[in-house]
Amino acid sequence: LSLLKKHKFIQSKEGTGGGFIFARDLSEINLWNMYQITSEGALQPKCPESNDQCIVGSNMRKVLFAIFLGAEEHLGEYLKNYTMKEVVDLINQER
Repeated sequence: LSLLKKHKFIQSKEGTGGGFIFARDLSEINLWNMYQITSEGALQPKCPESNDQCIVGSNMRKVLFAIFLGAEEHLGEYLKNYTMKEVVDLINQER
């Protein structure tokens, strides 16, 4: 929540009945915006340091980085199709 507040996506209200509310219109925020703030780079593999003399180990990080960067770009294109308003509407349909 602190990341969303820092980027002015939400605001907090203190006291009785307090909590967090979106600071912007829900139709202006898409899931890609939320992902970029909270999770960007999360798909990147965490490769341990390896022997520079090993052809696989010495190149694994660079190769996987490129692959997962492409995956994250595709994920972004997909997430841009959903606004927070649409997510809320879908949740309400499930009630």
